[in-house]
Amino acid sequence: EAFNYVASHDLQEPLRKLLIFANLLNDYPTDDAKQKKELQKLVRSANQMRETLTGLQQFVWLNETPIQPVPVDLNLVLNKVKKQLAEELKEDLLDIAIEKLPSINADKQQIELLFYHLLNNSVQYRKPGERAIVSITATLLKKNRFTEIADRYKYQDFLKIVIQDKGIGF
Repeated sequence: EAFNYVASHDLQEPLRKLLIFANLLNDYPTDDAKQKKELQKLVRSANQMRETLTGLQQFVWLNETPIQPVPVDLNLVLNKVKKQLAEELKEDLLDIAIEKLPSINADKQQIELLFYHLLNNSVQYRKPGERAIVSITATLLKKNRFTEIADRYKYQDFLKIVIQDKGIGF
């Protein structure tokens, strides 16, 4: 809790001010190309720090929040995440080929966060000048729960979800 408070309050405010001033300086007209390049590095580093803090906050949240499985339609989750990414990026940079996905019992917020980060990664690490192309498929598998006990069988359903993109990798 103390770490989360520090990450969300004590570190966010100075970082917010750093970004404001760096962006103001970056927008200020100058003929000094080196100065402009260094300011852009500062802005990129500050944005990376903000993303790291956000990731740490999500990590703390994931570890402290009890899992609440409910029926979740994965198709609706993906549509919501795609819309969220388009709004954040101010443009639609993602083509998704989705096979009809089932509903599963899962913690809805965690599944949304998982798909958000996977698709955001695809957009961030796409080939320059191209849209991210992602395909998502699901296969129902039957696995033996008694893998360590010979001649014992009890099959359980598992869902294998495959997310592939044609980007440059993680």
